[in-house]
Amino acid sequence: MLASRCGALLSVDASELPLKTARARLAPYKQVTVRQMSIPGEFPEGEFDLILLSEVGYYLAMEDLQRARQQMLDQLTRDGHLLLVHWTPVVHDYPLTGDQVHDEFMKMAGPDKPLKHLLGQRGETYRLDLFQKS
Repeated sequence: MLASRCGALLSVDASELPLKTARARLAPYKQVTVRQMSIPGEFPEGEFDLILLSEVGYYLAMEDLQRARQQMLDQLTRDGHLLLVHWTPVVHDYPLTGDQVHDEFMKMAGPDKPLKHLLGQRGETYRLDLFQKS
């Protein structure tokens, strides 16, 4: 859904299998690049006016999430947006919960902090938070 709204879109995932499907579905969109990357060990270069972290933060250990959070802040343009969407029920095999992921980003939001919290939504099984870089 973002592809038709973006002048340039980079989509990354650590696993090649979903990327194979994504490449096929996004082939008509020449402005879309699909790359295999494992964040935070690898992180895309450049500046981004929107970063979407969805359904992956809870796979990271807390230290890796904090490192990825800093990478996102460093690469996000001033006034750029950061959107987080995660499943919230506890999954015993995951290092973190969706709420822990979002709460970690909330620590960076507020007066005199790098992020402004614009929107928070919670459904029965998901959480969405939108931030803007100050």
